[in-house]
Amino acid sequence: MKNVLKFFFFNVTNPDEVKYYSAPPSLVEIGPFAVFESEQKKYLEFNKDKSEMFYQNYKQYVLSDEYSCDECDWNRHILFPNPPGLGAVGSMIDPQFGITRTGRIIIAGGLLLMGEYPFVSHQVREVLFDGYDDALLSAAHSGYNNSRDEEYWVETGANNINQLGRVVTWAGVKELPTEWWSTPQARSIRGSDTGSFTQMHLDETSTADFFFSFMCRSFTKTFYEKKTVESIPTIGFHAGYDEWDTTSDRNVGFRYKNVEKKDYFPEWPKCPP
Repeated sequence: MKNVLKFFFFNVTNPDEVKYYSAPPSLVEIGPFAVFESEQKKYLEFNKDKSEMFYQNYKQYVLSDEYSCDECDWNRHILFPNPPGLGAVGSMIDPQFGITRTGRIIIAGGLLLMGEYPFVSHQVREVLFDGYDDALLSAAHSGYNNSRDEEYWVETGANNINQLGRVVTWAGVKELPTEWWSTPQARSIRGSDTGSFTQMHLDETSTADFFFSFMCRSFTKTFYEKKTVESIPTIGFHAGYDEWDTTSDRNVGFRYKNVEKKDYFPEWPKCPP
């Protein structure tokens, strides 16, 4: 089975206008940059009654020119908002930290002296896998290839075959930290590890939960197509648009906190404050 991940980027083409004139960013979509992903579950252990299994999940990624766009050069530079710098600025203006105006000026000056700017330019391969040096962090987004995403305990199905593969704990927790997401629904760890196992007897009315550590959250898959793969009839499931819609009450925990209280999209009637 080919497990292909496709990444799309948005290159900022007017950084000066954004920085100095508060203009909306002009974006050019680039992609897909495709990779083959493979997983290897290592160091398997079972609990006493064999109802749960422990493993570490190692992932490998191989660049794929076949599934990437013609102009998708992995050494291509893209210009994008600086995550560590913007994170520091966001914390600086967050009321919960009580930083005074004078303190903000001092911190802002320090960030500039360290070389932290609103936008940075790096190669696609650096952003996704290789990592890059940053003034605030020793490395950002580094070491994904051939690395593991914490430790899992999952159900074996011994007590209930319909619970086969359900994640019991990830990284030693049954729920994601409150610092990550604001609601129990958003923090919940549901279903299997990246859809590795799915319940039996699926049909077009079925739903299937899965936890995707790469995105630090769980999703619910729904039916979207029937097709034949190498003479085998299949039904396809995906995480649909509703799973990404942060204007819905169900996904309120994934909303941007907007501590600066700015309405960035006044033309969106459903956009919550």
